[in-house]
Amino acid sequence: MIRIAVVVAVVVLLVPGCGGDEEDAVGTLEGQWLIDGVAGPDDAIEGQLVGAPRVTFLLDGSVPGAVSVAGSTGCNRFTGTATIGDDGSFSAGPFASTLMGCDDVLARQESNIHAAFEAADHWSVVDNLASLSEGEGIVMEMHRLETELAGSAWSVTHVNNGKGGLQSVMAGTDPTLLFGTDDKVSGSTGCNILSGTYESADESLAFGSIGLTKKLCGSPAGVMDQEQQMVAALGRSSTYSIDGNTLTIRDTGGAALIVGER
Repeated sequence: MIRIAVVVAVVVLLVPGCGGDEEDAVGTLEGQWLIDGVAGPDDAIEGQLVGAPRVTFLLDGSVPGAVSVAGSTGCNRFTGTATIGDDGSFSAGPFASTLMGCDDVLARQESNIHAAFEAADHWSVVDNLASLSEGEGIVMEMHRLETELAGSAWSVTHVNNGKGGLQSVMAGTDPTLLFGTDDKVSGSTGCNILSGTYESADESLAFGSIGLTKKLCGSPAGVMDQEQQMVAALGRSSTYSIDGNTLTIRDTGGAALIVGER
């Protein structure tokens, strides 16, 4: 069973620093980031992190200067809040973390990530690269994750079986979804080629009629049922979310219909 505990303080900032042209270069931390490197106990940046650690910063419109933060250390997930200042100062409250067991490598990485967030007192963003620093020393390096649906391609890993649950796709079928920049969708059900149109705004998602080629597939057994479930799931889609390298399509009630990986 996953337990929740308050473990560390997150220190984040979303607003740009002062200055005219420099302000445009600095950018914003709002959005999703993959953590590329983090300072170890000797203050040197360690790269080649495992488990795709990432963090998302979101503005909280209800309270001026407030932000919310959520992410993963590669093992456990964490959430929290922070308050930022227009002068580049920031402070943060504690955040909650799951307490799943990590192997030694992930446990060390997790400890370093928590320590870096807690120690950081500056931030910088140039183009799609970000860093958090303590004084003059960088403690974390990140790059921005793409969250646009248009132009993305996904390998479908799970499809709603129509009975209220997600089901792993059959081995060797490899269904896909490719979202064009021209509002057209294409891909495969694991048997037939599909094509159609889609409409997306913010995180809403709706598909037009989906056309299929007419191939009959006898193996693996049940692949045609999977095809019908996938097409039905597309027809029920209402929203989508992209978390790192994972796409989740949901219906109006929030039930997951399709899950894919980049």
